[in-house]
Amino acid sequence: MTKTFKRNAILFSLSLIFLALFLITILLVNLGFFQKTNELINSYFSTSSNSFLISFFLILSFLFDPLSIILISFFLFVLLFFKRFKKESLFFVTSSFLGGLLIFLTKEFIQSVRPENFYESSFSFPSGHVTISVILFCNFIYFSFYHMKKNHSFLISSFSIFLVVLVGFSRLYLGVHWFSDILGGIFLGLFVFFIILSFFESFLKKLGAKKV
Repeated sequence: MTKTFKRNAILFSLSLIFLALFLITILLVNLGFFQKTNELINSYFSTSSNSFLISFFLILSFLFDPLSIILISFFLFVLLFFKRFKKESLFFVTSSFLGGLLIFLTKEFIQSVRPENFYESSFSFPSGHVTISVILFCNFIYFSFYHMKKNHSFLISSFSIFLVVLVGFSRLYLGVHWFSDILGGIFLGLFVFFIILSFFESFLKKLGAKKV
């Protein structure tokens, strides 16, 4: 059994774990397990009225809207492709489009109602912003370890994690999502990242890219 096979098996196992967590979250949502927690968190943020934070989080929501991220991924695909990072470009666009598709299908299947708010009215579960942000920034983290020095990749990883947390917090602050939506988005995003990575890893290991 080769190291590559073992590594791919681990990545695939991780994808199955996060898929299981995502499905368990759906089940618990349907059973009403999160109802009190969701309502408590929503009631806490419903009293928030800081106009600066609301404006900032609305801008953040626009930037990290699933459609915006898919368009950014397509731009990165073109940029990286012509910079001769063809495998990385394919990874970015594949994971983003798969994430977008699963977000749409899950929302239509679950048809969870959002908290009452002034900003959005589509189905709630899972948070598309959180899902697509997790996918995007996991990609950044992963490729930073391939192509950057260790201290640079650490900075990118820290900043990426911070942005994912900020996106999740912004959805709660604006009152457009329940806590369970955020949790489901994290699990779905990690599932998509690891399932795509488990298939691409054997190709990515052959890159042999130099640190920059």
